Amino acid sequence: MRNPSGLSTHTPSAGTYAGAALTLGLVFASVPAFAVTTLCVTNAVQLQNALDDVSDGGIYAGTSATIMVVKGNYPTTDKKPPNQACHYASTANQANTSGGGYRGACPSPTPSGDPTLSILDGDATSNVLEIHSAIGTVHVSHLTIQNGKTGGNPAGLSINAHVGDNSGALVENNIIQNNISGGLFGGLFVASGGTTVLTVQNNMIANNHADNGYGGGDGVGNGGNMGLYSKT
Repeated sequence: MRNPSGLSTHTPSAGTYAGAALTLGLVFASVPAFAVTTLCVTNAVQLQNALDDVSDGGIYAGTSATIMVVKGNYPTTDKKPPNQACHYASTANQANTSGGGYRGACPSPTPSGDPTLSILDGDATSNVLEIHSAIGTVHVSHLTIQNGKTGGNPAGLSINAHVGDNSGALVENNIIQNNISGGLFGGLFVASGGTTVLTVQNNMIANNHADNGYGGGDGVGNGGNMGLYSKT
């Protein structure tokens, strides 16, 4: 529900978004300040519903959005359709921010900064989180992304793996662990295009494997600035 002051907040109902806690950090650039939607989710079904709502064709497509995912476990086997990565795709110039580590209840949980609270889990049946953004910036933070398994690549976190995905990306303060790819990029693959900025910082990336190389993952800055900092 939007209001003239510029902040639109949606509290999930039982059939829409509900459950535990997790927060992604997706940011997509330069949208008017009056077009902001805040979504709070508590389980894997609600998380995917929220990602669909801010993707192309969703009810909040083209607006800036914040997705607050509250403390809990978010297995991809629980979402609909099951056994697929949680996914987001946008060609709009929108700002979408999501972050994990939230405590408390929707609609107003409290951020803790602890990525161990918000767990995205592939249950060894699928990759975990897949994001495609044509423009703007994607921000993923304070999440545990684990137990992804795929015959392709990557298994854990994938940002902008397709031609035409040219947004900037910021990946920080996450735990990316125990992901297995039968191809390339076990832990993560992150790319940016044009003059946008790619930053990967302060993440713990551990115990990931890829049969064809880059077990921990890779970052590709196509034309813009790129920084990799303080990873373990």
